[in-house]
Amino acid sequence: AEKALDLGSDNVQTLRVLYDAYQALGRSEELAEIAPRLAEIDPDFGGHKLLEQAADRWNAGQTAAAVALARQALAIDPGLGKAYYFVGLHHAAKEENAEAKEALRKFIELAPDDPEVATARQMLQYLE
Repeated sequence: AEKALDLGSDNVQTLRVLYDAYQALGRSEELAEIAPRLAEIDPDFGGHKLLEQAADRWNAGQTAAAVALARQALAIDPGLGKAYYFVGLHHAAKEENAEAKEALRKFIELAPDDPEVATARQMLQYLE
């Protein structure tokens, strides 16, 4: 599958095989690279897979990559509340308070039962 990819293949099956193999092998860097390509050509892949990758990147301390993946996930599915959380925290860290508040409010609205809602509310109070 990697050889086919090197030769320029954007075949859905090839990318899915790679995605599954990278996931099984724990190769997170490769997963982060292949997920957006797969999402572009496979509507069944969906934004939720990109959001999973965003969460993995966030937890690994790779915030820029996480936010990029979260934004790609939102482009596919604007209803993915957790993606707004990553975007909001990113804006807050950059002291872009208006953008941070907007994203955190959207997160709370779309994912009221998420365990991070309490943190988002605290962040909003701090940003006010």
